[in-house]
Amino acid sequence: MERIDFGVRECPVENVVVYLDQAEVTRTIKAELKPGETQIVLNDLSPSIDKDSIRVEGRGSAKINEVVFSSEKTTAPANKTKSNDDENKDDEAAVDEKQKL
Repeated sequence: MERIDFGVRECPVENVVVYLDQAEVTRTIKAELKPGETQIVLNDLSPSIDKDSIRVEGRGSAKINEVVFSSEKTTAPANKTKSNDDENKDDEAAVDEKQKL
Protein backbone atom coordinates (compact mmCIF):
# COMPACT_ATOMS: atom_id res chain seq x y z
CA MET A 1 0.00 0.00 0.00
CA GLU A 2 1.33 3.43 -0.92
CA ARG A 3 1.52 6.04 1.84
CA ILE A 4 1.48 9.82 1.36
CA ASP A 5 2.30 12.05 4.34
CA PHE A 6 1.29 15.68 4.70
CA GLY A 7 2.15 18.12 7.48
CA VAL A 8 -0.86 20.17 8.53
CA ARG A 9 1.06 23.36 7.64
CA GLU A 10 1.39 22.12 4.03
CA CYS A 11 -2.39 21.98 3.64
CA PRO A 12 -3.92 25.37 2.88
CA VAL A 13 -6.75 26.61 5.07
CA GLU A 14 -9.88 26.99 2.93
CA ASN A 15 -12.31 28.18 5.59
CA VAL A 16 -12.49 29.00 9.32
CA VAL A 17 -15.64 29.31 11.43
CA VAL A 18 -15.19 30.47 15.03
CA TYR A 19 -17.69 29.45 17.71
CA LEU A 20 -17.74 30.37 21.40
CA ASP A 21 -15.97 27.18 22.53
CA GLN A 22 -14.32 25.86 19.35
CA ALA A 23 -13.29 26.63 15.79
CA GLU A 24 -13.92 24.70 12.60
CA VAL A 25 -10.95 24.75 10.23
CA THR A 26 -11.28 23.32 6.72
CA ARG A 27 -8.06 22.34 4.93
CA THR A 28 -7.59 20.88 1.46
CA ILE A 29 -5.19 18.12 0.49
CA LYS A 30 -4.47 17.45 -3.18
CA ALA A 31 -2.90 14.09 -3.94
CA GLU A 32 -2.28 12.18 -7.14
CA LEU A 33 -3.48 8.65 -6.44
CA LYS A 34 -2.34 5.55 -8.27
CA PRO A 35 -4.62 2.54 -8.77
CA GLY A 36 -4.94 0.47 -5.61
CA GLU A 37 -4.96 1.51 -1.97
CA THR A 38 -3.25 4.67 -0.78
CA GLN A 39 -2.95 5.73 2.83
CA ILE A 40 -2.96 9.50 3.31
CA VAL A 41 -1.61 10.68 6.65
CA LEU A 42 -2.09 14.21 8.00
CA ASN A 43 0.58 14.92 10.63
CA ASP A 44 0.91 17.62 13.29
CA LEU A 45 -2.78 18.24 14.03
CA SER A 46 -3.52 20.29 17.13
CA PRO A 47 -3.29 18.23 20.33
CA SER A 48 -6.60 19.76 21.43
CA ILE A 49 -8.53 18.45 18.41
CA ASP A 50 -11.77 16.61 19.09
CA LYS A 51 -11.07 13.32 17.33
CA ASP A 52 -14.79 12.73 16.82
CA SER A 53 -15.09 15.97 14.84
CA ILE A 54 -12.75 14.99 11.98
CA ARG A 55 -14.57 14.84 8.64
CA VAL A 56 -13.10 13.69 5.34
CA GLU A 57 -14.56 13.98 1.88
CA GLY A 58 -13.15 13.00 -1.48
CA ARG A 59 -13.69 13.99 -5.09
CA GLY A 60 -13.20 11.97 -8.23
CA SER A 61 -13.37 8.20 -8.37
CA ALA A 62 -11.47 7.57 -5.13
CA LYS A 63 -13.30 5.75 -2.34
CA ILE A 64 -12.67 6.50 1.33
CA ASN A 65 -12.43 3.21 3.20
CA GLU A 66 -11.53 4.37 6.69
CA VAL A 67 -10.77 7.45 8.81
CA VAL A 68 -8.53 6.88 11.84
CA PHE A 69 -7.17 9.41 14.35
CA SER A 70 -4.01 8.77 16.35
CA SER A 71 -2.29 11.24 18.65
CA GLU A 72 0.95 9.25 18.56
CA LYS A 73 3.77 10.23 16.24
CA THR A 74 4.41 6.88 14.60
CA THR A 75 4.23 5.26 11.21
CA ALA A 76 1.02 3.47 12.24
CA PRO A 77 -2.08 3.88 10.07
CA ALA A 78 -3.74 7.25 10.50
CA ASN A 79 -6.38 9.61 9.12
CA LYS A 80 -7.64 8.12 5.87
CA THR A 81 -7.15 5.42 3.32
CA LYS A 82 -8.31 5.78 -0.25
CA SER A 83 -8.43 3.30 -3.07
CA ASN A 84 -8.68 4.19 -6.73
CA ASP A 85 -9.39 1.58 -9.39
CA ASP A 86 -9.03 4.01 -12.29
CA GLU A 87 -5.99 5.73 -13.78
CA ASN A 88 -3.93 8.32 -11.89
CA LYS A 89 -6.07 11.30 -10.94
CA ASP A 90 -5.74 14.46 -8.95
CA ASP A 91 -8.25 13.95 -6.17
CA GLU A 92 -8.89 16.30 -3.30
CA ALA A 93 -9.90 15.68 0.26
CA ALA A 94 -11.14 18.33 2.62
CA VAL A 95 -10.37 17.79 6.26
CA ASP A 96 -12.41 19.67 8.84
CA GLU A 97 -10.86 20.17 12.26
CA LYS A 98 -13.01 21.38 15.12
CA GLN A 99 -10.78 22.26 17.97
CA LYS A 100 -11.49 23.84 21.30
CA LEU A 101 -9.91 27.24 21.81
